[in-house]
Amino acid sequence: MAGSEKQEWSHKELKARIDRLKKAEKELGELNAPRDVFGTETESIRAKLKSVPQVEEVEQELEALKQKVAKYQASLRETATAEERARRALETAAIEIEGANSSGLEVSEAEELLAQARDVLNRKDYRLAVGYATRAADLAAQARRTAKPQVIVELDVENYSPGEWKAVDLGVVNQGKAQAQAVELRFSPEVEVKWLAPIARLDAGAREVLKIGLKPRDAGDIPLDVEVSYKDMAGRGYSGVQRFWLKVSKALKVEQTVADVGLGVGLLPQLENYTLERKIGSGGFADVYLGQDKEGQTVALKIPRLSQYETIEAKDFLSEAELWSKLSKLKEPYIVELYEYGTAPYPWIAMEYMEGGALRERMDRLECKDCLEIAMKLMEALHSAHHHGVIHRDIKPENVLFDNQNTPKLTDWGLGKVLLDASRSSIGFRGTLAYSAPEQLAGSRFGIVDWRTDIYQMGMLVYELLTGQLPFAGAEAGTAITRILNDPPPPPSELNSQVPHELDSAVLRATAKRKEDRFQSMDAFMDCLKEVLKGL
Repeated sequence: MAGSEKQEWSHKELKARIDRLKKAEKELGELNAPRDVFGTETESIRAKLKSVPQVEEVEQELEALKQKVAKYQASLRETATAEERARRALETAAIEIEGANSSGLEVSEAEELLAQARDVLNRKDYRLAVGYATRAADLAAQARRTAKPQVIVELDVENYSPGEWKAVDLGVVNQGKAQAQAVELRFSPEVEVKWLAPIARLDAGAREVLKIGLKPRDAGDIPLDVEVSYKDMAGRGYSGVQRFWLKVSKALKVEQTVADVGLGVGLLPQLENYTLERKIGSGGFADVYLGQDKEGQTVALKIPRLSQYETIEAKDFLSEAELWSKLSKLKEPYIVELYEYGTAPYPWIAMEYMEGGALRERMDRLECKDCLEIAMKLMEALHSAHHHGVIHRDIKPENVLFDNQNTPKLTDWGLGKVLLDASRSSIGFRGTLAYSAPEQLAGSRFGIVDWRTDIYQMGMLVYELLTGQLPFAGAEAGTAITRILNDPPPPPSELNSQVPHELDSAVLRATAKRKEDRFQSMDAFMDCLKEVLKGL
């Protein structure tokens, strides 16, 4: 009877049950239960949504499904968290191992553990992956903490002359298994030494070459003690002393010049293996000729031009050649290449012919973006030169030349000297006054000439590129020097409204009076210009 009889509800009760079914249908739709996981439960509930008598069953099943879906989603979140934790652990381990490898450390056990961690990660065993990766990171970090650096120096002891400065390469080598930091050198007083600033860091197995100047006082076998002090990554200090015996004897000098040979007016110099065609330029103490070598390659030949009025000695020309030759071996794309040089019948240099002319000739046709791109290429060349112990110290538009592909390159390294050899007060001032840094004019007040002098001059070059003028040019020499030493330059944007204000701060920092207030490396200056260039 009960199975065949219809259950009857009042109108109010019937409406209430229908509303409950509608609510259940809405909640089921909002639940978004994955069909591949909860398809059976979902279809069961949907089949009963039109049955008023089954509203209680619908609600019970729906509540049970909600709980299952909640547990499933929590499990997914937990799995995602575990996977993220595992991936971070693997990333940390990889960084530690890379750091150990870059320091020359052998960490094969850590590398094997990291490989195992990656394998179990792919199998979704995240907890085990974290364990392997954490252990790998610990082993690599421990290797870096316990490994020790061992720094030695290498020095050529031959061919020194008493009372004369010699530019030499000092090799600083880390033979240990860990990075050395704050590497400093101290020299015994038997020999005068001019050398670079401390090395901030030296990786295991790495070798840095410093350009130093040595001047023995006397002839003979002269002892030179070099004390090397440094720290490891944990701050522990180390030191050691090496003794070198310098072979000091009087040396011959090459002093002959074109003037000594006595060429007549209008005659071209003669060089073996080269044919000179015409003069194409003159520098402070040399003439430049267009010519060809015996293979027919077009070259530019630089030959000294000295007279009784010149203040630069002939031997400086040979120093330039040696220095420039070393830079050419770096194959830097923005340094004019030196092919060959010699001393007979007079000193000469054969170098890359730059048919595109000098930067000075193009300055009025350059946009702000072009100026920065040219400057950054020159900075790359200077950064590399500084890394090898060489400064230019005569940066100006006339010394920036272009090849036939419009690539800018720095030339005339005639004022480029070993950093501390360049700081000798006895040589006096050399360079272009309008581009001169304060330390080139008043060393007793502003300190020695060093790599930051090039940073100042690059700042001035960028200044002139952006504004078409230099802040201290045009005045008489005495007035110009006073302004260089004391007056701040006006911001470039005051002279050219198209210059972004971000460039003002970069240029003014590069041209600060005190070296300590400038960018402390050429790449730092370059990075600043890159950021400005992104907004142009």
